[in-house]
Amino acid sequence: MTNQRRVCFRRLGLSLLCLGLGLGSAPVLAQGALAAAPATAPTAEATPSDLELETYTDSDRFSIRLPSSWQVLPAEAGPLVITNFSQGESERTAQAEDLRTEVTLIEQPPAEVVPLALQEIQSQGYSLADYGAITIDGTTALQLWLVDLPETPESALITYIGYDTATAVIVSRFDALTPEIERLLTTVHSSFTRL
Repeated sequence: MTNQRRVCFRRLGLSLLCLGLGLGSAPVLAQGALAAAPATAPTAEATPSDLELETYTDSDRFSIRLPSSWQVLPAEAGPLVITNFSQGESERTAQAEDLRTEVTLIEQPPAEVVPLALQEIQSQGYSLADYGAITIDGTTALQLWLVDLPETPESALITYIGYDTATAVIVSRFDALTPEIERLLTTVHSSFTRL
């Protein structure tokens, strides 16, 4: 199968997912939230023992586990920005191994946040490499792997974690997906806990 056909099928899958979420036909969203995980949703894996992570707590809103060398730039309003490089270097040239993650807790239920976000992704024509539902923090989360984005870094992992009255959105940007980066990012995203 050609890469173009795979992308077409992925876009079709995202279209069907958007349709299901947008019309509320997905049982979870029909209730107004991504509250209870479907029986088939895999549970996020425990932290691999060889990854040394520390817990970062953002005031009384949430916590997330990160490698100790990562830099955190807290924000009063807007996303928490986390990088594996120093954020204070204004003249720094981007490196292929750079990882940038933004964590936002939106005080709106996922039924209001996720369908609009999926429609935006679809309208921009972004290429979807993979997607799926998993359980994070005892609730359903939707993960999207985007590739060939028009700006650098060219790839992203986006996780939407649904609660009754809020939605956590975690966006990690990277250039090349290696097994190590995939494992690290899925572990970081899966460690999210709302306080």
